[in-house]
Amino acid sequence: MLRLPVVLLSLALGTALPLSASAQTKDAPHPERAAGAARSGPRMSGTGPSTLLRIEQVRKELNLTDEQTDKVKALLEEVGTGRVQIPNWKSLSEEERKAKATEAMKAYFAKLAKFEKDLHEVLNPEQFDRLRQLRLQIGLKMEGVAALSSSELAQLLGLNDEQQGKIKSLRDEAMKQVADMRKSLEEAAPEERKAKAVELRKKILEIHKESFEKALEVLTPEQREKLDKLKGKPFELDLSALQRPKAPRDVPPPGRID
Repeated sequence: MLRLPVVLLSLALGTALPLSASAQTKDAPHPERAAGAARSGPRMSGTGPSTLLRIEQVRKELNLTDEQTDKVKALLEEVGTGRVQIPNWKSLSEEERKAKATEAMKAYFAKLAKFEKDLHEVLNPEQFDRLRQLRLQIGLKMEGVAALSSSELAQLLGLNDEQQGKIKSLRDEAMKQVADMRKSLEEAAPEERKAKAVELRKKILEIHKESFEKALEVLTPEQREKLDKLKGKPFELDLSALQRPKAPRDVPPPGRID
């Protein structure tokens, strides 16, 4: 029997991020846009409702009832985790890999759109608002100034062109630092990579924190107050809860296929 390799869409599309705007194509709209009224907050990598609601700490923060928890878990089971099975992956050409991965990505985006729409039938307005706040808080912590530079958040805060330009410069500087650090990890000896990876994650979070603090200085007092209101009551989450499980050995290594 032929073994079917499990392929992470994010790996197949050449990005280390979970499915997000960075992995989109023009004909594959973001699930939140497709969901329309089901929008759950500004887009940020890896902090969508289908990711956060898998975490028990988040569900407790939302004060879900037992019935709601069961319904949410059923919806999560239906949407899946973004892993797909593509037969004969290793034997496919680069063009075939891209086509298969893009097709699977579109299907997953459609599932996410339905998930967010159905979620409105499960959560009450207060819970959904809190979910938006948690998503923003965690996104800012994970991505720093990159999250603040999103067009949706910029619009919500009323950032002018000059402010957006300064924030973009801070984002580009942070991204370069992170890229350089990841390159050093790739060049490390295999036996050193595990320890260096742990250290790298900590340093990346520090870079995001520093860049975000610098970006806050660009905002007016009124905009910072508005951001605090959007974030809501502080929530501390162990970010290790957002880490993906290790992929099976037959998953192809990360690499662009376009």
